[in-house]
Amino acid sequence: MKRLCLLLLAIFVTALATACAADENASSQEGSNGIVSLYTPGSGGLIYMLSAGVSQLYDRPDTELVTEATSGSSDIMQSLIERYESGTPAFGGLASATVSEVYNGEYDPIDSAHEELRGVSFLGYTTLHIITKEGSGIESLADLKGKKLGASPGAADTDLMMRLLEEQYGLTTNDYEYVPVGYADIQQGLEYGSIDVGVINGGVPAPLVQETESMADITFISVENEKLENFIEDHPYYGMNTIEDGTYESQSENIQTPTLQLMYVTHEGTDEEVVYDFVQTLFDKQEELINIHPTAADINEETILNGIDIPLHGGAETYYQEQRILEE
Repeated sequence: MKRLCLLLLAIFVTALATACAADENASSQEGSNGIVSLYTPGSGGLIYMLSAGVSQLYDRPDTELVTEATSGSSDIMQSLIERYESGTPAFGGLASATVSEVYNGEYDPIDSAHEELRGVSFLGYTTLHIITKEGSGIESLADLKGKKLGASPGAADTDLMMRLLEEQYGLTTNDYEYVPVGYADIQQGLEYGSIDVGVINGGVPAPLVQETESMADITFISVENEKLENFIEDHPYYGMNTIEDGTYESQSENIQTPTLQLMYVTHEGTDEEVVYDFVQTLFDKQEELINIHPTAADINEETILNGIDIPLHGGAETYYQEQRILEE
């Protein structure tokens, strides 16, 4: 326990020092003395916590891995592209779907395709919790026609939800009203009728879902197994999860729902040995990473390539071949 506390303290001290010095030192240090950025969404979330742990545990004499929180997926990808253009190594942690879209030129905030991107590893997943107010009469996503859907603006889980509705239920935004709303405001939206269905993305159990059900009577909407399987077959960077009965107080049965696969990504200019050691850290330091965030337990030989549908970086590929995860 003492060792864990010291490790967590070191992570937060390092992150704080990095944030204070980033603007002053980034341009002069990156690439010149081995400082490599690992971009994540805002501090405090799953990706940031796990990445901060990886940065602290990464042990390479000529390289310092530094976690940098950003404003979100668009910022992460733009920073990674800029690092590629400047010949500077870098990593990012975000939704696999977003990485795939940027690679193929299908991500609206970023122009053109970016085939210089390379996959590194799976890093976990988050689960979509689709909830409605008890007594709403909404039992399936098919019932969303003519209703109001509340979901986070610009988020990968919102894109997932809209694709699922259109491709598996035949519902577009002409059939329901999309209301952009933050996760923390879902409960109020359901209570006062500004939305009929809300989407909260997070690990299971999700604290925001627990908070919502403590303040309002809610029910969960499950997605039919056949529809989920068809959807994932078309979009391998998504997944599915069963939330076991009793996970939440408002839950009376198992809930089947989609997940967002998360991944680490880099660009083809990042040194192979740097990437090799990054992946090796995920495996060799897994016990320490689990103590930092339990989602690290989901990273193993069977899952490490989940959700990655862009080419692997050569350093990652070499590691996986040596461990017989991939055939040579």
